[in-house]
Amino acid sequence: DRQSDVNLQVMSESGICIIGPNVECLVSESTRKPGQIFDAVRVDGLNLNVRYSGPDVRLEKFSILPMSSDQFLPNTNWNVEVIMIIFCLPLKTGSQFLIQQKDTHQF
Repeated sequence: DRQSDVNLQVMSESGICIIGPNVECLVSESTRKPGQIFDAVRVDGLNLNVRYSGPDVRLEKFSILPMSSDQFLPNTNWNVEVIMIIFCLPLKTGSQFLIQQKDTHQF
């Protein structure tokens, strides 16, 4: 099953990784925890509620909403990348050689 070989990465217009598989992303695992479905993050001065299904599911889903119900998301571009691992080769040094394909879309 190759479902975990494809991941999403969502970045703000300023380049902050909001959701993605990398450790520098604000949310990299499922936000679903006991009594909680969102992670609270601060991006470009905005407090946001981020909901993310996590990277290890057949269909990754996410939502990004303002924390306050009386606020709106600003009219900016969001970059969503679909990252697909094409080839991964373990090296003797303990690291990996990775070939990835990225498709980027702006919303």
